[in-house]
Amino acid sequence: MAQRRFRRAGQDQRPDRIVERHRLGQRRAALDPGEPSSVYLLLAAALYLIGVVAVTVAYHVPRNDRLGALDPESAQGIAYWGVYLREWVRMNHVRTLASLVAAVLYITALQVG
Repeated sequence: MAQRRFRRAGQDQRPDRIVERHRLGQRRAALDPGEPSSVYLLLAAALYLIGVVAVTVAYHVPRNDRLGALDPESAQGIAYWGVYLREWVRMNHVRTLASLVAAVLYITALQVG
């Protein structure tokens, strides 16, 4: 299959090169305080890392491990299930909200930038 090439001002305009330049441009925009989108990109990244990744690692994984170690038929397993469910659902709402707000911030960064 022949790959189509697009030329503009002497630049290689293959689609994979365009995407690569676009990604590099976004990376520079996130690091350049003068870019309007940089604030949104950095806030979105921080919110996602703290609100999704950190909550998963620090909160959900230890509870999942504890639940997995209990016998589901035991009195201790049955008693812990209610606590687990209440705590897990509450923090899952936090995680979901953080990921949604991060997505909105990323979209805003694309619109602004």
